[in-house]
Amino acid sequence: MLNLCIKLNTKKAIVSILLLLNMFNFCLAQTCSPSGNLIVFSNYDGGQLNINVDVNIPNLKIGIVSYESAQINLSGAFAGNVSQVIYAGVQAANNNCAINIPTTTITGIAASNYSILTIPPVTSTNVNGYNFGIICGYSCDINTSQGGCNTIDQIIN
Repeated sequence: MLNLCIKLNTKKAIVSILLLLNMFNFCLAQTCSPSGNLIVFSNYDGGQLNINVDVNIPNLKIGIVSYESAQINLSGAFAGNVSQVIYAGVQAANNNCAINIPTTTITGIAASNYSILTIPPVTSTNVNGYNFGIICGYSCDINTSQGGCNTIDQIIN
């Protein structure tokens, strides 16, 4: 199950910006800003993530965190507004989603605007999250143990 934590101001923009499979859950990040431009997708199982950017949000930044590899596809009328995509995780190649994705890929944005980082260092510690690298996330809860994954505040930082 994929959790979507978003730092935007309106649910209308959230629903409108993303066309995702019904199996995805979403929750609003704890701090929202009227000028917010950050979307964070986090899960454990990786898989295929199709993001249809159909709302004009300038300088949109997207973060993806997963233990397993992901195939990330950006499209839509305002995909050109995406200024940065960062994938952080382990990039394991298990076949948890019944699709074979051996390594993380990102399409629909210039290669100079994205980064694929394998277990980057944690820059914000939280006793409830994994403090040795960004590896996975599945909840917006920062106050309870994440069972080996990172807390959302670690991921956003």
